[in-house]
Amino acid sequence: MPSAPCPKSSGDIKPGERFLCIGDVLEKTSFRSKSSIYDLERSGEFPSRISLFGRRVAWLESEVLAWMASRVDLRNHATKKDSK
Repeated sequence: MPSAPCPKSSGDIKPGERFLCIGDVLEKTSFRSKSSIYDLERSGEFPSRISLFGRRVAWLESEVLAWMASRVDLRNHATKKDSK
């Protein structure tokens, strides 16, 4: 069976970018269950997974790290608001 041609990229992938499997995402975020990630993703509060092939999916490391940074920003913003 011939393989499909490799599509041209339309996304911005930086050098050194990595795909993270669900186990890596759980480890980075300290979540304990896959369902936590999937629930947040479904509600639009977590980056969307990327379909690699078949049932294999992954997340871009930069997007997961940006989500983590946004959580810190929310905390810092709430702390500044409370101290006023």
